[in-house]
Amino acid sequence: MILSRSFVSIAATVILFSGVLSLAVPIAFAEEPPLELVVKPGDTLNELCKQYLQDPGLCMEIARFNLIKDPDRIEPGEKILIPYRYLRIKPSQPMTGTVTFLKGAVTIREKDAAQWHPLSLQDPVLQGSRVRTGPDGFCGTVLRGQIVAPDSAQHRA
Repeated sequence: MILSRSFVSIAATVILFSGVLSLAVPIAFAEEPPLELVVKPGDTLNELCKQYLQDPGLCMEIARFNLIKDPDRIEPGEKILIPYRYLRIKPSQPMTGTVTFLKGAVTIREKDAAQWHPLSLQDPVLQGSRVRTGPDGFCGTVLRGQIVAPDSAQHRA
């Protein structure tokens, strides 16, 4: 069977283009959205990888995924995405959030606890906890890289 020149040209282009696409995205997103970290002063990519990855040896993969040219130089305010499948904490384990914004009276009752206690800035919020705000209160937490802000006086983390 003789193939036309245009067919061979198109087939070669498709094969070449699919190879380029596979190089452009070294890590595919898992079923869950990636964790988004915002770099703080003093953070290093290596330390963030040790803290969040199940295998800190994947640090260079994270650098490539985020198009970081020099993994030793990340800047405060820079956003780093970590695919969910590489995270140390798995879906069967409760996630812990952090209080990032607080105004007014805000209390928390951890899962299966009877008592409410005051919540402060930077306090951990375990998944399944209940957060209650007073009439002038508001609380924002970060859980799995996403900001959680209640739209009612009481919400579940």
